[in-house]
Amino acid sequence: TGVGPYAGYGVDSGDYNTFLGNRSGWGNSSSGGTGSFNIASGYASMCCWQGASHNIVFGYAAACCITSGGENVIIGRQAGEKIGSAGCNVLFGYASAQCIDTGTHNVTAGTYAGKRITTGTGNIYMGYQSGPQNADSSAGCNIVMGWDSGDAITSGGSNVIFGKDAGRCLTTAGSNVYIGTNAGCRDDDGGYHVFIGSS
Repeated sequence: TGVGPYAGYGVDSGDYNTFLGNRSGWGNSSSGGTGSFNIASGYASMCCWQGASHNIVFGYAAACCITSGGENVIIGRQAGEKIGSAGCNVLFGYASAQCIDTGTHNVTAGTYAGKRITTGTGNIYMGYQSGPQNADSSAGCNIVMGWDSGDAITSGGSNVIFGKDAGRCLTTAGSNVYIGTNAGCRDDDGGYHVFIGSS
């Protein structure tokens, strides 16, 4: 089902898809859409889809570049915009996980939350600009909650960060715990560190 100019235009052999909005499900220029059981609403949502299946997408340009990714729930303007084959992600908020490509099993909630995740897997980023913002990130298994917390993470994994501006210098180090406003905000040179309380 397609409602709107070019909605579902790229459907080839896919079944049980619903595309609502201008260019929603428009399809890849080189091959038609073969994926099934997708629901997308919003201008250019799932615009470049190919074999992607079982996705729920709402928002302007949300999951715009998706090719074969499946089992995703993506809600928000430009959320998961650059997603390719990534699957099993839950992304909420404007530009949430905007740069994700192949990363799987991530949960992001908030404006720009986890914006620069690319290949990272198993992360939870919640809060405005929480998680990687400055460079592409392959980090996995991080739990980060709080405004601007953990925003420099590139490859450091298995960190637990709670609090506004906590862990802001962390890039490649892993297995750290930062709890509290500004906790460990200058710590950038090692793993297995624990900071509790405002600093």
